Order: sequence, then structure tokens, then C-alpha cells
Amino acid sequence: MTDKVSPPWGHLPAEQYLLHNWDHSSPLPPSEQTKSLIAQFLSLPTIPREWDTVIERFDGSILNLRHPTQEEITNILAPWRPQFIRLVADTLFSNRSSSVDITDDAVWVRTHYPTDNPDAAETASKRWRELVNQSDMFYTDEEIASPKRTLNDTGLFNFLEEMPWQEIVGRVLMLLPELATSVEDPYSYSRKTIAEMTKESEWDETMRKGLREWVREYNPVPTDGTRMEEWQRRVMSAYEVKKLQRSAINRGFVVADRRMFETGEPLFLMLDVNGDIVRWLRPDERDCMSFATISGSDAQRCLDEHAYFNEEENPEMCGVGEKYQLRGVYGDVLYGLGDLLSER
Repeated sequence: MTDKVSPPWGHLPAEQYLLHNWDHSSPLPPSEQTKSLIAQFLSLPTIPREWDTVIERFDGSILNLRHPTQEEITNILAPWRPQFIRLVADTLFSNRSSSVDITDDAVWVRTHYPTDNPDAAETASKRWRELVNQSDMFYTDEEIASPKRTLNDTGLFNFLEEMPWQEIVGRVLMLLPELATSVEDPYSYSRKTIAEMTKESEWDETMRKGLREWVREYNPVPTDGTRMEEWQRRVMSAYEVKKLQRSAINRGFVVADRRMFETGEPLFLMLDVNGDIVRWLRPDERDCMSFATISGSDAQRCLDEHAYFNEEENPEMCGVGEKYQLRGVYGDVLYGLGDLLSER
């Protein structure tokens, strides 16, 4: 199991965390201890530089990786996740760089598997192959043909079909914590809080100031509660709000659920560095493929101009994650409208 494995066992920081923190005397079942440790890993603001093979490539940092024994591979690392997920993890972690933008490395997870109907199962599998063949999600070389960013496994992901969207992301993070790897800075493996991030940005402060002026002068908070929902949709479609949300978006995450297989409308989630949903949309398949590969100014242009991101025009096709609503735990900090809302 130690020979010819790529990436090598222990190569990824999450694996190093398991190796360094595993308690062989724990009364917990191994699977439960793994979940607990991965949850701890996801809460780290940063990781030791000596575990980061990406930083080592950039600035010559000295690595100090713990090389697992065969017993640790067999009992700790291998049972956690299959090799195809390790390949996706390596792609996400190793390819982070300042040139990568929010959707360059979108991850796709298939949650719909009609296993009770052979004909429907074959049709769905064919549909999935057509989808991935339209993208660059696969690579082939002389030794291996494997998915770079696709999660497709009946046993692992079929149960996700009926879950709330944020819970789907959370379940995937337990197997793929690299999904929460920052793509902003290759020299730093950090997960800044929204408060930390936005306080450091003069541009964000300018956007917040403009948003507050627009709300006060042209779109005051309604005193009639029946108009509040309409008002919130209008605010969430504002130019300044989209600019502020753009600063929080880290990676794209596409869910190929039942609706996608039936209507051609995948669920596209835009996640922050912690894996929380900033925005969501239901584009048709062709547009979703475009959203999953755009970067840089194109991504911002889509947020600014595309009808899919306008809650006023398409409230059933797009929206904002719970924590990024106006009164959400992150939205309250990011938009800076809390005092205006409290005045109503």
C-alpha cells in the first residue's frame, strides 16, 4: 500500500494532522476519531509551514513531514477516504496560487443515483459522462486516467440527495477538507475570518460606505414588515453587495442532483474559505460549465451583470447563503448595515 501511491501517504496537511494527533488509546471508534480530528483541522487558522509542500516549492521552506508506518496507513489514513478523493485533494491543495480565482478549481459532486431502476441508472450515468466530457475535469497521462475535481461514488454520496445544501458541503468537507483551502495566496495556508479579511481591505470599506449611502438616500429600510423580503432581495442585488461578496468567495462547488439530471440545471454554490455558502444559483448546464471555469475579472463581471445573480429578477434561481444574509453572522459584518436594520 505504500508503493506507487500518488500523492504519497502523509503528503497532505490533513493527513499530517491525523498522524500527529491520533490517540491510539481513545475509546472512540476510528471513524469517529477521524471525524473529530478533521473537524479540528478545519478550525485551524493556519497550519505548520513544515507540513506545507506548496510553500516549500515557492520559498524553500524546510519540510518536516511525518512519514506514516504501514500500520498507520492501514488503520488511520486509508480507511478515511478512497484514493480518488486523495487525488482531488492533491489537485485542490497543490494547485492553489495567486493566479487561481474563485471557480478555476470548482469541485463537482454527484448526489443523484437512481439505483432502484437499472434503466434510469444507466441514463443518469450516461448523462454524467456527457457532463464531465464537456469540461476539463479529467486528465490522462501514460499511467493514470483519473478525475481531478469530481466526486462520483454511490456509496459515499447517494445519501446526500435530500440534505440541506450547507450540510452537503459539510459532509464533503469531512472527506475533502482541502475544499476549504484558500486559493488567494500560495504562500499562506490560512483561513481568515470575514471580520479580519474585510477590515484589511480599503476597497471593502469603500463599498460598505457606498452601500450605506445608497440605502439611506434611495432605498431606506421599510417600516412595513410585509415589504421587508422584497427590500432584502433588492439590496442583495446591489452592485456594492456583490462586490463585497466577491471578496469572500473562494471556490466554486457544483452539485449534480436530481434536478440537474431532470432539467439540466445544476446547483452552483460559491463558497468562502471555510466552506460556507456565500451565493448560490441554478444556471442551465451550459452556463454552469462557463461559471465553473471563469476566473478574474470575468467572475466579477458575471456577479455584476448576469441575470442569474439578480434576486429581483430570478428569486427562484439564485440567492445568498444563510450566514451571508443581511442579518447573518457574516453578512452583518461584511455589509455594515446592522445599525440601519436595527433602527426600523
